[in-house]
Formats: sequence, structure tokens, C-alpha cells
Amino acid sequence: MNQNMNADVSSMKTYAFVLLAVVSSAFARVDIYPGPEGISPSAKYAVTIIQDGKRYSSFVYLSKSKFHLDKRGATTSWTTFSFSDPVTVEVTKLDGEVKSCVTRPSRFGIKAKIRDNTAIFTLEKPRKISIEFNDDITHSMLLFADVLEADPPKSTDENVMYFAPGRHTIGIGKRIPANTTVYLAGGAYVYGSLNVDGDNVTIRGRGVLSGDKWRKYKEFKNPKSGRMHDFKMIHGRNTNCRVEGITIVDFPAFAIIRCKLIENVKTIGWYYNCDGVDVPENGLVKDCFLKVNDDALKIYWDNSRAEDIIIWQYMNGAPFQWGWHGMSSDNVAVKNCDVIHVEYQGDANNRAVFNAARKRGGRRSNYLFENIYIEEPNLWRLFKLNLSGGAEISNNVFRNLHVAGQLRHRNQISGNGSVDFVFENMTLDGKPVTDAGTAGFSEKDVHVAIFK
Repeated sequence: MNQNMNADVSSMKTYAFVLLAVVSSAFARVDIYPGPEGISPSAKYAVTIIQDGKRYSSFVYLSKSKFHLDKRGATTSWTTFSFSDPVTVEVTKLDGEVKSCVTRPSRFGIKAKIRDNTAIFTLEKPRKISIEFNDDITHSMLLFADVLEADPPKSTDENVMYFAPGRHTIGIGKRIPANTTVYLAGGAYVYGSLNVDGDNVTIRGRGVLSGDKWRKYKEFKNPKSGRMHDFKMIHGRNTNCRVEGITIVDFPAFAIIRCKLIENVKTIGWYYNCDGVDVPENGLVKDCFLKVNDDALKIYWDNSRAEDIIIWQYMNGAPFQWGWHGMSSDNVAVKNCDVIHVEYQGDANNRAVFNAARKRGGRRSNYLFENIYIEEPNLWRLFKLNLSGGAEISNNVFRNLHVAGQLRHRNQISGNGSVDFVFENMTLDGKPVTDAGTAGFSEKDVHVAIFK
């Protein structure tokens, strides 16, 4: 009797497993998006997605550096698609022989095989990665593999501002009233910026928001203040605003400011002043890829959070910016972040992974940085803090801070303020850091430093 029961149970388990496999296969899906008419594909890379024997060609965009100090003519090619269930990805280099390939963040463990001029690898789940051929990052290839969209709105839905695939121009500061969903469908390429003017606004989709029509400084300076900083691609104004899924490219200044939830957003910016995200009070930023040429994450405000962020820092700015002014903030958490490149080519007051550039007084307290991985093998500097005006940075914990290589320059702390840190499990170039000296500090710089 027990043997029969065991056999029945085993049979039921086998049937359930087979049924699950069939259901899982039935829901396997790849969503690719059309290249907008009038947008030329990259001539440097081609991308193919393979699932269940079907091949999908994913449109590859190309963004060219607009930064006047960039003498290399740098470019970024990138593609985006959405999927469920594992896929095989083929990335083909179109302009030269492939000798090697790495993917970053390296801790994802994505290993590419090379066949002819193509890198081939498997994605088990959505990822944002950089594919780097022949140790060259001047002409980079980024792949944004997204989760499938849940319940995308229709163009006929009430209170929906809908942008279908294709090119659109909305101008600077398009007003978004309260209770509105702005939807950029995959394949939509929208020139302009958004000014959120009320609560309960959602900006979402798999499309692109571009600032490329406003390249010259004189064109995007604020006419009243004359400041480039006053340009924001998405200005949430501390409202209950959510941004999800879109890609923001070629923006002349700030990408996103004052939005309470920012998720799965990708940015590619070239100019000085093209900051990534201002993390607002009680706000959350998660699962984003930020390639910027100014501060990637501005962490100025109380009770703000940033999680699962990948940062490519160009020639200017800091991945983690603590402040340019004298305000105070408390209770900030930054977790599970990868800084894959830092491309500084000269020094300035904001050139360090962790930076407080012009901190005139004020206090930064109870900051937690946990699981921070810095891959740049030739890192310029880890900390540069200006503590003028008696500024304080206190009770800041760095837990699992891992730096892949050595520091080119020692950390710097200036001014008449004070700083104390706690380091728990820090490594530099693969070796445990046990004191301020091996962490790159001068003993006089760190008033209180505890290493565990």
C-alpha cells in the first residue's frame, strides 16, 4: 500500500514538473522594439537575441560624445529589449577583429564565448551590462535587457500622454499635470524634457527621451539665470512622481530630479553638468544604469535610498556626491552598487568616488554604503571631501567595500570640519584594508576611523 502511494506521489510530481515546463515554455517571450524612422543604427555593433530557436534582431542605437574636451571621439552603442526565460545573446563587432571580450559588472559572472567577431553569452534574467571588446571602452556597447512590461497603457486610456514608436518633439519643459501617465512605447524617440506639475505622475515605457536637439550651451541655459544646471530632463519637484523603464540620452544637464521612485532607468550623457539622479527625501532609486559626465547619484536628502545601481563615470563628477552646500542630511542607505569605470583624465574638486565638493558647514550623518564594488583597475581616488565651514560627516558605515585596483592618488580631506568612518570588510586590490594608511588616507585626515 505504501509502495503504491509512493509511486502515485512520484508520478504526480513528474506530471507537475512536465506541466510546469510546458507552462513555462508557453510564457517564454522576447520583446524587441523597432528602430525609429530617421534614426540610423550603429555601424559598430549588431545584436541578436535567441530563444527557443527563434532569432530576434535588436535595434542598436549610437550616441556620439558631445563633450568638447573629448579628443577620442568616443561613442556609446546601446540596445534595449525585454524578455522572460533564458535567452542567448549574440553581440557582433562590425568594425574590426575581436581578440577578447569581457562583460561588466564582472560580479554577474556572465562569460562570453567568441566566435568569429561575435561574443555569445546567456542571460538567465534581466541585466544591464557593458560588453567590452579588446579592452577598448572608447566605443562602448551597452545592453539593457529589461523585465517584460506589466499592463502597459493604451493610447486611448484616460489621462495618458502616449508616444508611439517613432520620433516626436515636445520641446523643453513639457508640462505634465497631476494624475497623468506619460508612456514612451518601445521604439519611441522623444526629443524634449518633462516638467511634472502635480502629484501622482508616472513616466514609463521602453522608449527614449533625448536632449540631443539642445546640444549647444547657449541653447539650453536658463534664459533668466543663465545657468546650465537649470535644465532637467525630468523635473519632479518633490511630487509623488514615478519614473520606470525608459532610457535618457544626450541630455545637456540633469537627467532626473525630485522624483520619489526611479526604477530601471538608463542614462547616457556626455556634457559637464549632465548629472544622473538626485535621490530625494524619502525617495528610492533602484535597478538603474547611469553613464554620466557629472555626479551620478546626488545623496543629499534625509531617508533616501539607492539600490542596485551600475555607474559608468565619465571624465567629471562623482559616482556618490554628498554635497555642494551647507545643508544637513541623515539616514541615507546606498546598497549593491557597481562602479564599472571612472575615466578621470585630470584633477578637480569633484573627482573621487565618494565626494563632498563644496561642503560649507552642515552635517552628513548615519550614511550606510553596503556592497559597493568598484571595478576601475586604475582608480583616480576613492575619497575627496571638502569640510569647510565646520562641516561634519559622522557615523558613516562602509560595509563590504571592494576596490579592484590600486589608487592613483591618495584620498583628500580639507577644511576645518570633522569626519568619522567605520569600515567593515574593505578590500583594496584584493587585499584586506586594516588601517587608514592602507585605505589611502593620511592619518591626520581621518579623525575617527574604525576598521573591522
